Amino acid sequence: MRGEEGAGKYAYFRRALERHGLPSAAAPVQECSLPGDAHQAADRFLGRSPLPEAVFVDNYQKAVFLVQFAQSRGLSVPKDFAVMAYGTETPGAALPLSHMAVPYAAMGREASLVLDQLIRGRVEPPVERIVRARLILRESCGCKPAGVVASADFGLRNQQTRINRKQNVVTKQEGMS
Repeated sequence: MRGEEGAGKYAYFRRALERHGLPSAAAPVQECSLPGDAHQAADRFLGRSPLPEAVFVDNYQKAVFLVQFAQSRGLSVPKDFAVMAYGTETPGAALPLSHMAVPYAAMGREASLVLDQLIRGRVEPPVERIVRARLILRESCGCKPAGVVASADFGLRNQQTRINRKQNVVTKQEGMS
């Protein structure tokens, strides 16, 4: 499930599938925005036959909604399908899901520092900074039921803040190497 803000993550997801020899056409995508069409999108997703084995959701809140919606239909996560979310868990989240913990505050700090350096003429664009995301594995992806079973910083080029020649800040999702 993805919304307009997930276009970059979606493009990376497709490239990652292809890089690992998996057909990207085999990974169905369900467009969704919250709260807008969330019920209809979840209903369409859960109505697939056969139901996909796993789903990657581009937003933590959307993932929580999908799991709760599935439970209201008598389905069980991860028994019926696994769930992985992108984004940071919201404080007091109803469900602890497997997710990519995105350090939004660190990304903002880095962007501010780069902007300051650009204004002062200390760097020339384009400027690139790496801010690491963390992989949090929990039961929703089929891991052992023990809360956070793994937490690992990974890879070069995970989250990068780029500033182009017009000095617009753009956040780009890159992948594990």
